[in-house]
Amino acid sequence: MSNQMSDYRIEQCLKDIKEILESKADSETKKKSIFDKIKSFGSDVAASIVANIVTNPNIFGSML
Repeated sequence: MSNQMSDYRIEQCLKDIKEILESKADSETKKKSIFDKIKSFGSDVAASIVANIVTNPNIFGSML
């Protein structure tokens, strides 16, 4: 898969996760939905999502 295509796929996956987070579902339902969604992306995309979270100072910094 080309780098541009991979970037698009990751962006789409992040958009899907954002939609889950913004839904009116309770926290446990959101957590399960996000977990299932990330698993459905495959290991390459899931690893990229985790790497983006860990290397994003706006996200990771707020966890410390």
